[in-house]
This record gives sequence, structure tokens and C-alpha cells, in this order.
Amino acid sequence: MKAGSLLSSMILEIMAGGNLPSNVMGLANRPVASIIPKSSMTATASIRPLPQMPPLEARLSANWEGQRWSAGALLRAVTHQHRVADGQGNVVAQDLGPSAGFATFALNAAYRFGSQLQLSAGVDNLFDRAYSEHLNLAGSADFGFPADPVRINEPGRSVWMKLNYRY
Repeated sequence: MKAGSLLSSMILEIMAGGNLPSNVMGLANRPVASIIPKSSMTATASIRPLPQMPPLEARLSANWEGQRWSAGALLRAVTHQHRVADGQGNVVAQDLGPSAGFATFALNAAYRFGSQLQLSAGVDNLFDRAYSEHLNLAGSADFGFPADPVRINEPGRSVWMKLNYRY
């Protein structure tokens, strides 16, 4: 039996817990994960995808802060989402089908003029990647988007600046 067919014939069920101290949410000595063969599931059990489930996302950031200057970088990576419930969702949005994964990179810097005033500037989506979030408000005319269910791309490269004054 190939590994792929073995994996497709089983379901991985994640459960809270593990070998945690007993004072952590009362979850001590519960299994972290278990594998259940599909053949042992009851007829009423369902493995259909839930609607409006976001894909996995990772954020990696690095920040440096000096006396007056600071700088930062953010790499955001989102996997594709192919487990969708077409046409299902809520009053705000519905699943529009599978979505592609993407990654964006952002940089920022700031200068502190004193204890109360700081000027910051940055670039989001530095490499101007075309992407859309899996859960966007496309198809919801309530928010000014077209009523037709279409996936709408996020903004391309964006340059921003802000001035903070603390009092």
C-alpha cells in the first residue's frame, strides 16, 4: 500500500491537551492527536469541509530598536485553501472556491524626535505580489463590493507614513 493511499484512508483528529501540567486548563494526560481509520466512522459522521475556514498562515518578523531609530521587516506566508464548502458561509461572505497561497514582505522604519513625537514610514507588499485573501468580503454588496461572487485582489505595493504624538 502506498503512503498516499494509506493517508487518504485515515483521518487525523487533533485534540487539546498532551502532557501538560494539571493547572493548565485541566487538560493533563489527554492525547494530543489520534488517527482514526475512515472505516471505523459511523454513518452519521461527516468529513465535509466547514465553510469560511482560513488557510494556515505564518508570520516571521524581525525588529531592531535603537535610541532614536527603529526598523522592522515582516514576511507573511499563507498556504492555499482547497477544502472549501462552495456556496456556504454566512451573511457576510460565502466560500468562493479554492484559493491560492501567497507570501508578502513588508519593511518599516521610524525616527523618534523625543519622548512624545515619532515619524514612521514603510512599504507593504514590497514585491507587488497580486494575491487575494481566502476570506474576503467579495460578493457582499453591504460593504460596497460587487454583488457577484468574485474574488477581489488585495492592494499591491503600498507606501505609508504616520506621525505619532503621545501626550
